[in-house]
Amino acid sequence: MNYVKKQELKRQYKVEIFKGIQVINNENYDFIDSRQFFPTPEDAFKYIEKLKLKLENDWVIRYFKRSEEDWELLEIIN
Repeated sequence: MNYVKKQELKRQYKVEIFKGIQVINNENYDFIDSRQFFPTPEDAFKYIEKLKLKLENDWVIRYFKRSEEDWELLEIIN
């Protein structure tokens, strides 16, 4: 039986608020304003719905699911 840390269970879904590109030492990076983690997709979607009401038009919400060791981008909401 595999042992899964409690912290990892809480971090199965990730929602990021993204706006534009940030340049550091001539390298382009995503400018992430906020990042939140959720244990279920339902919790993540509740958060996304609240964000959509608050954010202006020039922000993008990115929704991820943990896949093995990496994050899989599921949806981009703008």
